[in-house]
Amino acid sequence: MNTRLQVEHPVTEQITGIDIVEQMIRIAAGHALLPAKQTDVKINGWALESRVYAEDPLRGFLPSIGNLKQYVEPSGANVRVDSGVVEGSEISIHYDPMISKLITYGKDRTEALAHMRRALDSYVIRGVTHNINFLRSLCDHPRFIEGRLTTNFIPEEYPNGYKGASLSELDVRALVASAVVVKSALIAQQTSLSGVNKSFNAEKYANEETARLHVAFGAGIDAKTFKVGVEKTNTTTAGKQTLQMNIDGKPLTVESTYQRGQQVFDAVVDGKSYTLQVITSSDSSARLTLSFAGTSFTLDVLTPRQAELLKYMPLAEARDTSKLVVSPMPGAVFSIKVKVGEEVAAGQEVAVVEAMKMQNALRATNPGKVKAIKVKQGQTVTADQVLIEFE
Repeated sequence: MNTRLQVEHPVTEQITGIDIVEQMIRIAAGHALLPAKQTDVKINGWALESRVYAEDPLRGFLPSIGNLKQYVEPSGANVRVDSGVVEGSEISIHYDPMISKLITYGKDRTEALAHMRRALDSYVIRGVTHNINFLRSLCDHPRFIEGRLTTNFIPEEYPNGYKGASLSELDVRALVASAVVVKSALIAQQTSLSGVNKSFNAEKYANEETARLHVAFGAGIDAKTFKVGVEKTNTTTAGKQTLQMNIDGKPLTVESTYQRGQQVFDAVVDGKSYTLQVITSSDSSARLTLSFAGTSFTLDVLTPRQAELLKYMPLAEARDTSKLVVSPMPGAVFSIKVKVGEEVAAGQEVAVVEAMKMQNALRATNPGKVKAIKVKQGQTVTADQVLIEFE
């Protein structure tokens, strides 16, 4: 039998109430195994485990490195986090990039999944790319919800790779509305602290705004502009704010307790609950970044005049990498397989980059002649760093 501790052991612990690590220590110390009989082990409820990794699902799950600039684990009666990191910890190229194991428990699969969605939505990780967007998408996948799983789940359900979160029309409207809520709170406190316009009118401000929604990773509504107007606001003594607004003429009600400075906040939009994160926001900029379902979305909250002028802003040109070989991940150059002046065929192996104890062969996408080699064997490189240039 395999006596080593399995990475999924928290699931067993949650549904049996048995601390497996404690039992291993007891046995090693010569004590009896408790409970003594298999029939004494009872299974109650359902548990799920998500392995949170510093990796990019949008780039084939390539690893990410860096320091955890901000790190706040989710908490709750049905939430458990097994981790060995804290805020400021480094995820390096030398070790497995797992950040933590996130475990949730419920009376059944449906309840455990609900807790997992909430936990993933409120998990704050800044400084490295992570796989929470993919894990969160799995929680909403019909086949995953049903539990019809095999080891071929990913290639079968994502044959062309994971492309990011899929948003419903209500999800999009919720993001637009939340952007107005956050920006309104920023402006309200800014004017109050400066002594200017202390009688700030959120309704007037929002009625003069539009929100330009840029959905990260090309989720289908990139650069679409929505006209937003707030018809009525109400704030209770508990700080709960209710806004009745319209987006492109369609009514919508938002309830939120968001306060400036919060990283995670809850909102109820037309009766549906959302947990969102504010990643970046600024008093002096119209742009802010919100995270929903593990995916970041950039929004610009603009006045009508700003929105009109936006069309004159130049677009950034895509980088031409047709004559370059770049590192797809951070790592170390294990070997260079070509020399300057050498003719290379399409598909030929030209370099190997080592990361997280794995060697990754890099190949030329087009035929050509090597013009320059930009790195040396053993050199540490970053993601997208140029390794080889062709004529």
